[in-house]
Amino acid sequence: MYFFYMKSVAGVLGDADEGGRLISQKSHILKFPVHKTSFSDPADVARQNRMVTLVEQMLDLHERLSKAKTPHEKEILQRQINAVDKQIDQLVYHLYGLTTQEIKIVEAAN
Repeated sequence: MYFFYMKSVAGVLGDADEGGRLISQKSHILKFPVHKTSFSDPADVARQNRMVTLVEQMLDLHERLSKAKTPHEKEILQRQINAVDKQIDQLVYHLYGLTTQEIKIVEAAN
């Protein structure tokens, strides 16, 4: 999702959809929307904690996938990675208040 946003604000060296590289400058990074957690809002803290948990799960799953020996084990881990990835996406969509239409655009770009 961030790549999709960065393609809209940064220059691209080559075709971005075919492995081209984004050319990023400070002015591009400053435009990047970053959600700031309000630690006085229990719901916001809960979302932050949920995101941390999901990212930790994702890191663990990728580590386990790199060590997996059998195709069956790799397939199971990849399915778990895909499920966690979808949960992270949904949380990010909620954090940034994306509409259903905006979500469709983002997902079509991936």
